[in-house]
Amino acid sequence: MQPNRLNIFIIVSFFLQSFSFASTPAIDSLQNILNNSKKIDSVYVNLMNKIADEYFRVDLKKTLEYAQKADSISDIIEYKSGKAEATRLIGRYFWRVSDFSKASELFHAAFNMFEEIGEAKGMSKCYNNFGNIYHSQSNLEKALEYYQKSLEIDERIGEKKGMSIAYNNIGVIYRDTGNNEKALEYFLKALNVRLEINDRNGVSMSYNNIGIIYQVQGDYPKALDYYQKSIAIKEELGDKNGLASTFNNIGVIYRTQGELDKALEYYEKALDTRLETGDKNGISSCYNNMAIIYRTKKENEKALEYHQKALQMRKEIGDKPGISMSYNNIALMYVDAGDFKTAAEYYEIALSLINETRVISTEGWIRVGMAQMFLKQGLYQKAYDNAKIAYRISRQINEIDLIHVSSDVIAKSAAGLNKFDIAYNYYVVYKNISDSIQNDANKKKIIGMEFEYKYQKEMEITRLEQEKNEEILKEELLRHKNIRNSLFIGFLLVLMLFLVLLYAFIQRRKTNRLLALKKSFEFKQNFLANMSHEIRTPLIGIVGMIEVLQKTKLDANQQDYINTLKQSSENLQIIINHILDYTKFK
Repeated sequence: MQPNRLNIFIIVSFFLQSFSFASTPAIDSLQNILNNSKKIDSVYVNLMNKIADEYFRVDLKKTLEYAQKADSISDIIEYKSGKAEATRLIGRYFWRVSDFSKASELFHAAFNMFEEIGEAKGMSKCYNNFGNIYHSQSNLEKALEYYQKSLEIDERIGEKKGMSIAYNNIGVIYRDTGNNEKALEYFLKALNVRLEINDRNGVSMSYNNIGIIYQVQGDYPKALDYYQKSIAIKEELGDKNGLASTFNNIGVIYRTQGELDKALEYYEKALDTRLETGDKNGISSCYNNMAIIYRTKKENEKALEYHQKALQMRKEIGDKPGISMSYNNIALMYVDAGDFKTAAEYYEIALSLINETRVISTEGWIRVGMAQMFLKQGLYQKAYDNAKIAYRISRQINEIDLIHVSSDVIAKSAAGLNKFDIAYNYYVVYKNISDSIQNDANKKKIIGMEFEYKYQKEMEITRLEQEKNEEILKEELLRHKNIRNSLFIGFLLVLMLFLVLLYAFIQRRKTNRLLALKKSFEFKQNFLANMSHEIRTPLIGIVGMIEVLQKTKLDANQQDYINTLKQSSENLQIIINHILDYTKFK
């Protein structure tokens, strides 16, 4: 059935109005093809749906407008596939604006239409969209189930773009549940497929997600490298939502490194973009991160204002993990103000919510926040118990920042309980991580300096200590000389002179003995420090290569050999660490 003249007039008017809106090169190209189309048919509808899909990253309202128009034309020309895809795209709009009930209704309608006409690719997309909804509602198990259903269909029909999307979404679920190794595996699968099919937008998304994993693991230079790759592509494509996400992640890196103004600059960039696109989940994240900066800068009123904004928006979209984290952050503000009763109330609410969502990384931060509150109150056992839970979670998900904070609280609370051996062990963990993520060497790497600067700070400290010791020695020798001269001048008697010289001689021998012992001790410490690097560096390389080999195709015997090698190398690491720790007591 051909559209009548009125319908054609409406369509032409619609396109004339669309020229004034923001677009991308891909949208412009599709728009030119559409404008040159001579008839309203299935190809025409498919182009409109494609444009609606492209607009999803830059202008949600235009996505809705094009998808609705494609839906109307599909009805006119009785094109079921176009109708199903338009319905799915309209559902994506409602999902993005957090109207999950409406989105679910539309996705189910689209799925039924695709199933009726036997279009597997469309069914796979709908499964992916169902996963999106469950993911947004923090039902990670259900989300993973639908993402895997989507992947099964795409692998069966050889739909590589769909496979890459499923790989990516499965990786996000593993990341949210703290399985960073598995998450990285799926993100890399998604990246490889996207590079193969030249999906530029997908590649930029994969770079961003891989950067997040390295960021969580504390490898900030590598994370920043992936973020910069992602930004370059997103700017080229005009992907505003993607840019905002990466800006936010870079802000987190600068915040971790203590570059608060730089972090705030990137958070504000992310917020401006998300306000423009209407991404409520992203806006709440920006509010939260900006509040953390203001709290760190001791601007508590402003920090509380932004935390409240984040909480309100997260309640609007039903983001339970986000709501829980907002309650946690507001509790921190009350801890800072010394209002422990109100802080405890907020922590209890946060903990009850997180138990529903099972997002363990958020539970870790809530637990360590509670531990810090108890520590300030002198409730060492409660502080110790909660910090231990946080530390266990941090090790499970390998989140460096959480390991850093929780080990510090455990050390302090254990000392308060007179558990000095435990306190020492956790202090060593805390100190090692502090040296890794806070020293000037890591900051230099973040801004692109050469890696040979790595030990400059430690060498400078050693040099200053040596100069200080030399000055002390010179002052000591000068003091003895003055005493001796005073005795020569003050006492003329040979006996007194003899006694003074004998005393000076004895003191000098003691001083020389102490200096010899000190030099011996310093030599030992320097030797051990050098041996620490010399032994550990090749061993880390061995372990790394074993892990690489484990990921290659191996037969059963080879796998057994590799497992034995890995176990032996890990035992050797433990032995070396014990030996080096023991020498520190000498």
